[in-house]
Amino acid sequence: MTPGKLAAYVLFAVLFLTQIYPLFWLLTYSLKNNDEILSGKFFAMPKHWLWENYKAAIDGGHYVQYLLNSLKVTSITMISVILLAGMVSFAITRFRFKYGNLIMLVFLMGMMIPLQSTLLPLMIIFKNAHILNTHLSLIFPYIAFQLPIAVFILSGFMRSIPHEIEESAVMDGANVFRIFISIIIPVSIPPIMTV
Repeated sequence: MTPGKLAAYVLFAVLFLTQIYPLFWLLTYSLKNNDEILSGKFFAMPKHWLWENYKAAIDGGHYVQYLLNSLKVTSITMISVILLAGMVSFAITRFRFKYGNLIMLVFLMGMMIPLQSTLLPLMIIFKNAHILNTHLSLIFPYIAFQLPIAVFILSGFMRSIPHEIEESAVMDGANVFRIFISIIIPVSIPPIMTV
């Protein structure tokens, strides 16, 4: 074995161990009791494998409820962002109207607003709207902060789609909605997956 191959194997072994050890440590600590965790023996295996720790964490931590909440918020946000950003990007890039560049500039400015600067105003707005501590108080900000980057990505791609495709669809009798659903969306699947 050449020294180069040996060095590569050693490097990969070190990388493998540095990636696997934290997972192994997490698994073994999740099966220990509090006394074993606080004993300071980092490499010691559990004396008694406490599988009931997982049951206690799932039941006591309301894991299933929080998982369903996350799935609900994420799926609503994702669908809303893709639909809204797709329609806005289609309008900005495919229609020739006076304020198209200004609308794009507004979305690009939205990318520059730090999330932390909106926390207090959002809290006050949601409290006054009586939607504090609801799913909507998560969904609305998520949509608002994901839309600018989604519009940026989708409009950049949609500019590269040849106009001749739409012109031939119009000659075949397709309206704007049909062009968007049947032509633009299927062609734009790669950037939609990125979004």
